[in-house]
Amino acid sequence: MARWFTCTFAAALMISTAAFAQIDIARAEQNYAAVANGSKQLSDLTSLELQEIAAVARARRERQSEPKQSAYEKCLKRVRGENKTPTQLEQVAAEMKCSQR
Repeated sequence: MARWFTCTFAAALMISTAAFAQIDIARAEQNYAAVANGSKQLSDLTSLELQEIAAVARARRERQSEPKQSAYEKCLKRVRGENKTPTQLEQVAAEMKCSQR
């Protein structure tokens, strides 16, 4: 079942992406949950609904694969901004500011 489910998602992703602009997120989440718990079959869904739940599945996989950052790391990134190589003074100032949160 899981392999078929994955293959169907992969096929749905290859369908034209023009319809992705019309994604109904609430419906996509409901259909994703319904298919996952077995109350709906993939064959019950339209091609647009398949594309929507494929987008939901992809977004969930991407969120899971993203490394988790601590609040401190997020603060440092925000304070440093675009400056990827801060000076020693900027680094110390950023660390002081973020350590007080």
